[in-house]
Amino acid sequence: LAPVQPSIDSLLLQAALLTHLPPAIFVFVLGACVGSFINVVNYRLPRRMPLMTPPSSCPSCGHRLKFFRENLPILGWVFLKGKCAYCKVKISREYPVIELCTALLFLLLYVLCYWVPTSTPFLGEVFGQWWHANGIFRTFPSFVALCAMFSGLLAMTVIDARTYTI
Repeated sequence: LAPVQPSIDSLLLQAALLTHLPPAIFVFVLGACVGSFINVVNYRLPRRMPLMTPPSSCPSCGHRLKFFRENLPILGWVFLKGKCAYCKVKISREYPVIELCTALLFLLLYVLCYWVPTSTPFLGEVFGQWWHANGIFRTFPSFVALCAMFSGLLAMTVIDARTYTI
């Protein structure tokens, strides 16, 4: 039997994965962390509470959440099995859903900005050749601004869906 030679396409895919996988993981984790903050904004802003203090706690019993077990984005809810560790009151599924949606939104923006080939026109010049020509280090501030805009829109949408403020 002759050894199977990898095709050019599979080699290009492997190179793209090696190039984009570490930043994509970083962007996903960053999106989950921003989603966790969006949950704080969604809970506290309509109640006119300060955003930075007090630290995150159970809304039912007031127990302060521990960082490495209870306050991790997405995983904290899974580790706690959707219940407070102290009073056993159910924690809304909305928290991990918002965190996951934000992480996937950041990942989608990364893929559209940096991973989609420039020969594929998508939404005109919004996700065009400029991102590829300048590289991730020069365009990172613009990418952060784009992520911040979509995060703000997500938070505003969730708050408005609850309060009909807008």
